[in-house]
Amino acid sequence: MPRRQGRSGGGDADELAELRERVISEAPEAGSNPLLTDAEEVEADGKVTFSRARRFSELPLSRRTLAGLARGKWEKMTDVQR
Repeated sequence: MPRRQGRSGGGDADELAELRERVISEAPEAGSNPLLTDAEEVEADGKVTFSRARRFSELPLSRRTLAGLARGKWEKMTDVQR
């Protein structure tokens, strides 16, 4: 069964590649705990490596996942979800 393309026309494979790249580039350094700081963002090597996301829309989630969260009226993460 062929996969449907998203509304943007890019398709699921393109979206997954973008999300994969974003997860890798935004991941904190191994062994670090960015939640131990009150800073809004943590930088390493001149780039932001962690953002204190509070909303699901700030995370690298697929359009389908974000749409499902919106249908369920989930916008902000709880402390446990962060």
